[in-house]
Amino acid sequence: MSARSLALWLACVSAVAGAQVRKDVPELGLSVPVPKGWQGTLEQDPGEPQSFAVQPVGADGVAGVALVRQPAPVLPEGTTLRQAFSQMALELTAGAPVKPAGPPEFFKVEGREAGRQYFRGEQDGAPMELHVALWPGAESWVAAVGAWKVSDAARMRPAVDGVVKGLKTLKEPAVAPGRTGALAGCWNEVYRSTGGVGSGYREATYTFSADGRYSHRSMATVGAGGMSTTSQDSDEGRWTLTGETLQLQSEGGETVKLSASVKGGLLVLGGRRYVPCGR
Repeated sequence: MSARSLALWLACVSAVAGAQVRKDVPELGLSVPVPKGWQGTLEQDPGEPQSFAVQPVGADGVAGVALVRQPAPVLPEGTTLRQAFSQMALELTAGAPVKPAGPPEFFKVEGREAGRQYFRGEQDGAPMELHVALWPGAESWVAAVGAWKVSDAARMRPAVDGVVKGLKTLKEPAVAPGRTGALAGCWNEVYRSTGGVGSGYREATYTFSADGRYSHRSMATVGAGGMSTTSQDSDEGRWTLTGETLQLQSEGGETVKLSASVKGGLLVLGGRRYVPCGR
């Protein structure tokens, strides 16, 4: 490519990235710049928080970026975004067959620091690039997660960069009450069953700490005909609550999502009822 051709190509990329229309998304409390030739759509899958997808119109096989709000993590006092970003980016990409394609990058959006990192992997044999950006707010953070073919990276990166850096706050939505306060603590479930041929006992305990950590312990005993067997299980990791969806990210790398709500002093978790420990 000649110097003149390169200059023209860069000018075209810059023009496309710079030509935007702004779309207000009150559901996320955001004003979002949508690049020319792209579209923005509010989406919500069952059990998932609302997201705003920004992607090229009619671009077969090319993805874009999805914006979503999530509760602000509870971090140790004095933790900076730069210290927290790597861990949170890994949590967002947990389970995806990708590796970092470079170090995190940090920049300002509306005067507040935001972070971004690119990852690369394969999907159905095609090299793919994954984009993860986080923009902290007072009560919630905005996550911008995008994906596209590596061959499209040169034109997708500037456009998505313009979307993220051009975000403006309308009014940050209220976070579901009890995001940490009502759920934090120790919860216990005990189940007993008896019958003509045997009996069973199950006890499970969840402990949710205000710093975003959790631990889970369970024990089950089944007896019949004078014999009994006992099994035990345990895990720990990080937890986040978005609306009534609880996400558990274990230290072993497993991610579990459960419906969760605190009503009448009881925790209803995945359809099971837990009471405060000691009750």
